[in-house]
Amino acid sequence: MARQIDIPDDIQPPQKYVWANIIRDARLSEGGRSILDIGPGRTLFPGIIASRGNQVTAVDRLQSVLQWQAHIIRGNKVYYNLHMTDGEILPFNDRHFDLVTACWSIANIENGEQSPEVAYDEARRVTNHMLFTVVNFSSEGGVRQSQYSGKEKIFSVNDVQRFLDRSRKQGFEVDRVSFLRDDGQQVNHHIAESANKSFKKGQGGPADHVFIALRRM
Repeated sequence: MARQIDIPDDIQPPQKYVWANIIRDARLSEGGRSILDIGPGRTLFPGIIASRGNQVTAVDRLQSVLQWQAHIIRGNKVYYNLHMTDGEILPFNDRHFDLVTACWSIANIENGEQSPEVAYDEARRVTNHMLFTVVNFSSEGGVRQSQYSGKEKIFSVNDVQRFLDRSRKQGFEVDRVSFLRDDGQQVNHHIAESANKSFKKGQGGPADHVFIALRRM
């Protein structure tokens, strides 16, 4: 029997904050949820949520990442599915999963793509209930070299606003928008429509990351 895998104490503060809040807000400790984790990287997150009795599928475009995740499965006697695929073409039916998570992953840019919009459209398509995502943030936005491969889009206030507007048009309401610093401290926390007022004023705060939760209406 698999033991429950706890969130490590030595991970980066924003990561710890995000994982703990996803587990709490989606009630993952109760088990029984079907979850798609897009771009898990070399992290324990798929194993952490699978060890709580959830049916987890992790997808990544890098074979090395999936090999690392397979090692976690063997070492912890926990099971979850692994698929090698690009986030822009997910091989799953509409509303296939109870929720989708994409933490610091979809904003990676490959093959000359200048926007992660297509991948986010796919993530929204396959979730039946919620989508949790985290992106790196600065007031100016931009693009930088990714730590894994290709480049990574940095979201600006306007990028976040466009993401929320596009999500609403696709039938989602905004459950959470949290601005985080690298030390894990929350700069601003706006729920639903109050987020719009802050963005329109350009008050993103001295944040490094944005944590967003969407709920299908």
